[in-house]
Amino acid sequence: MKRLTADGIPFDEAKMMVNNFLTKQERNVKGNYANTIAVWFSLEQLNEMVARLNEEHRTSAAISPGKETDGVRIYFANYGENPPAECPEYANRNTVVFVSTRKDIDIPEKHIDYFSEDKLFNNDDVIKMSPQNRGTLCPPNKDCDCDSEIYTEENKPLCHIE
Repeated sequence: MKRLTADGIPFDEAKMMVNNFLTKQERNVKGNYANTIAVWFSLEQLNEMVARLNEEHRTSAAISPGKETDGVRIYFANYGENPPAECPEYANRNTVVFVSTRKDIDIPEKHIDYFSEDKLFNNDDVIKMSPQNRGTLCPPNKDCDCDSEIYTEENKPLCHIE
């Protein structure tokens, strides 16, 4: 697998991938997507996650060389019937959850989720980033960018204020 770089992927490839996903999503009776199609995180949230990951990396490298923090895994998730109290409209909506990972000494290409550990890192207070979520869902939020060039005409979400 090709290693990803900060340069990302070409826009046309990103657009194709987003629209491949959207063609598989249901629309409600009003014509809008029935579930979440994007999750927004503020720069402040992202910077805080990166700061915590960097601190985890520094601490875990000192305590367990070769098993240090090496990245983050993004899980696709769903709130089910128990959304956060401050966002009841998120019930049964899709979301994402970020979980920090560490290296595996025996299998360098393997990345192990921290929370599945047996407290090895928790006992030494290495884990600085608990699983993260709390992004802004689109839909149901009304601040989505429905005119983004990432969408093909047939996949544009409806963003009328109800």
